[in-house]
Amino acid sequence: MGVSIFAEINDVSDPEQVQNVIAKVTQTTDRLDTVINNAAIQICNPVVEMNVAEWDRTMAVNLRSTFLFSQLAYPLLKKSRGSMVNVSSVHAIARFGSSHFFALLSLREGFGWMGEYSSYD
Repeated sequence: MGVSIFAEINDVSDPEQVQNVIAKVTQTTDRLDTVINNAAIQICNPVVEMNVAEWDRTMAVNLRSTFLFSQLAYPLLKKSRGSMVNVSSVHAIARFGSSHFFALLSLREGFGWMGEYSSYD
């Protein structure tokens, strides 16, 4: 029994690039056993100093990427009875006395609920 690992460098917040990754997987194999969502960026600005572009990029990389891979890999994972692992940092559960982690703390609920509700399918 061999193990195959597929890794690719892409912008995980770009739906087209994520679709291309999944397409390459299906061209390489007919089985997908595990997807590990582990992409993240950290922009540590207080709420009043963070600009919209920083906020949008943080949400796109940290949350949209998980959504995209969850949605697009689902048919393959269902077929193989595979698993999805969503990885977050300590910022998902830690309480900081600073607004510098506002964007990361805001992701906590979205990331948590996404994992919770996708497990029902």
